Amino acid sequence: MSQQIQNQQTIRAEIAEIIESITLDYEGALDYWKTEHGNPYNYTNEGIDKYDFETMHSEGSELKEKTDRLVQLAKVLEFKNIDGTNQEFEGRVLSQFARDEMNPHRDGSVNVPQEEGDHSANEFDRNQITYDADDWRQFVKRVYELGSLHSNNTGSSHLHMSVKTQSMYSTMTNKLFFDTLCNFLYVFGKMYKTTNTEFYNRLCGIAPNHSDGSSYWCKSKFDEESCREGIEADYKISGSGDDGHHRRYRYVNYCHGLHSTIEIRGLPHFKSCKTMTDFDNVIFAFVETWIDRFFEENQSLKKIKLHAAKKQIRVDRSYADIQEYVI
Repeated sequence: MSQQIQNQQTIRAEIAEIIESITLDYEGALDYWKTEHGNPYNYTNEGIDKYDFETMHSEGSELKEKTDRLVQLAKVLEFKNIDGTNQEFEGRVLSQFARDEMNPHRDGSVNVPQEEGDHSANEFDRNQITYDADDWRQFVKRVYELGSLHSNNTGSSHLHMSVKTQSMYSTMTNKLFFDTLCNFLYVFGKMYKTTNTEFYNRLCGIAPNHSDGSSYWCKSKFDEESCREGIEADYKISGSGDDGHHRRYRYVNYCHGLHSTIEIRGLPHFKSCKTMTDFDNVIFAFVETWIDRFFEENQSLKKIKLHAAKKQIRVDRSYADIQEYVI
């Protein structure tokens, strides 16, 4: 057992070193792309980047080695701070078998083009947080085995995470976390060599209207009032933030009051299970690292006041000893 613990400590340390290195060395890569392109719709890898990611990937650069290593390590990382996960898959259900087994529910936000066959727009999830990482992996694997979804620019995969304490949650309720995660995933996506248009559209979308190319359902801009309301509200928040965009439709949605989770809304329904789980695992590793290391280095950050959630979705974990406070 002690050897296993030591191995996990080594894994966490190496993951932290890789994530911190990428974060510091490639700061501003996403903002540069936004500035150069303005309208990110129909993103292609031929676009102008602050860094020559194409050459870095093809020549097996140090950055490519780091991201490959991160994928390997993230697969075997055991959660210390995260204590629950859930994933939602939105799209068009393509088979009766999938509907019978997965029991999807209607999702009116998914835009389905008129094509031959079934046009129903649905969402698959387990409708609950799971505390077993293997359970999450089996769920994702089964979705892909069914080959059940077709996803477009309004359908996506939403990744929910709960953490063990409110102080851990509080470390993520700020613009620095939001922007750092988006920039990190942009750099990681370039080195992973994903060409999924919607992955980049969601990261790069900066305009408030879907008509001008951004992802309406996932704006990559932090809004403090949206974050604050999501933390406290025991309902799905609505209305517009200070920037005129819908408060809930952000790359990171702070739904602490309703689900006690943080929701990453920016992942598309990748074509392969491996790609989907690799990106999920790397996001888990990022959150674990952020809580472990980054909070210690940013004690002066403004934190949003946290309240114990009014509605406890997960009754097997208590916040009874947590009082209203500001960290």
